[in-house]
Amino acid sequence: LHAVGLLFLLHRLIWLKSASAISLKAQIMYLLVFVTRYLDLLVPGGYIYNRVFKIYYILSTAIIVFLLWRSGHAPGWKSTYNREKDTFVATFIAIPSFVLAYALTPSGALEGSLHWIDVLQILWTFSIYMEAFVMLPQYIMFYRMTVERPDLYAFLIVFCLGGYRVLYMINWIMKFKMKGAYVSRYHVVS
Repeated sequence: LHAVGLLFLLHRLIWLKSASAISLKAQIMYLLVFVTRYLDLLVPGGYIYNRVFKIYYILSTAIIVFLLWRSGHAPGWKSTYNREKDTFVATFIAIPSFVLAYALTPSGALEGSLHWIDVLQILWTFSIYMEAFVMLPQYIMFYRMTVERPDLYAFLIVFCLGGYRVLYMINWIMKFKMKGAYVSRYHVVS
């Protein structure tokens, strides 16, 4: 669902040349989530399809961030990106997410012997916590758009980008029911 939402968003930005009702800050936060979560791409192994999806998420989100940023500077785009409505301060999510990840991830950091695998685990945990709030700038931007309502296409994009979280929750509930006490404390906190 999220992959389809990215395709819709790329279509809107490239072919329709419209950045209306899309939050640049939410997309920057998604890029940070994907880059920190998929650092395991640097470690050999894993399934090819999994690597392809991880690369797709990182590259497509990076392109979206670039196009949204450019939309404020390119001719024909200036009026479509609502910079004055995209005012959420992302550090309110990023800093507490990192502190929580650092504090709750078991590692050698407290003993003074932090290894690269500990750093990968902390960054992965950070991405889980941050992703729980990554759509907040988008929702706030929609809320602030009182005069000009977001169009149906923008709602479809946001539904796809945020709606997969519902499927995520169903996945964890199903795993819990099938495997018993299969609960990750990282996912419970997020």
